[in-house]
Amino acid sequence: MPRHAVFVCLLLLLSGCGTVGVSSKEPDVLLTQDETAFAEALAHYAMGLIYHNQLDKKSPDTLEQFLAAAKLDPEEHRTYVHAALCYLSQGLHDKAIETFKKSCDQNPRDPNRHRDMAEASRIIGNIDVAAKHYATAIKLSPDRTELYLALAQILFDKKNDSEAIRYLTKALRNDNDLIVLTMAGSYGRKLIMEGENDRAIALFQKLIQIAPNEPRAYISLASLLFQKNRDAEAIRILRKGLKKCDQMPLLAFCYGQGHAFMENAEEADRSVPCFQLIAQYASSQYPHLYEL
Repeated sequence: MPRHAVFVCLLLLLSGCGTVGVSSKEPDVLLTQDETAFAEALAHYAMGLIYHNQLDKKSPDTLEQFLAAAKLDPEEHRTYVHAALCYLSQGLHDKAIETFKKSCDQNPRDPNRHRDMAEASRIIGNIDVAAKHYATAIKLSPDRTELYLALAQILFDKKNDSEAIRYLTKALRNDNDLIVLTMAGSYGRKLIMEGENDRAIALFQKLIQIAPNEPRAYISLASLLFQKNRDAEAIRILRKGLKKCDQMPLLAFCYGQGHAFMENAEEADRSVPCFQLIAQYASSQYPHLYEL
């Protein structure tokens, strides 16, 4: 069936006709002007999806259908999203942002519209605009952890670490410790790979403050301190962790780090404090580890 025939069928069905064919019978239900506009918008939206599937987002026909749908039903966010994605695929970034802005203006209390505006802005490098809309989305929907993480990521990239950590702390209140700490740990390791060791140390120190019962924060910080030959500080951090959280991961780290030092004759002496910690904490609670 030709595409224009599909469009006509959709429009007829949505306008109240039970069958498509030659008939002089009036529709059972007369639609209001708003309902007719909605039906036409839905038909354009459906055609946009068909064009997208058969052509692609770069096709002018695809974009035309989504724009027509948005004009007829300006409160439906999905039509703006598809239109904006068409613009992005064509490299028309300003048009895409303008489209998302129109959607935000239609319903400024919808956090999803601000989230999508923020994500599009982030993709094209407008991180200040992205941060602004993520912050707005958080105000409108304060229980959504992913919004805090997205904004924290942007703030870290802007080297505004203190503000990023503030949002991570807020995210932890939503009882998503694993997700939040995993993201923060990953970013800390990214900083290490980029040579930003001082920023990574500050981040891990802050993580210990906001999540004192999480062994991975202590391990990440201790590992970095060992790399920088700050062994006394690393041991002090591990000892602090052993008093506050699950000891087994920390002791296993000590064991691995100690043996790593022993593999190099010049660093063998550095293994002693690690094994002393194991002797102190593992001999009674984890004798199998102590015997290793």
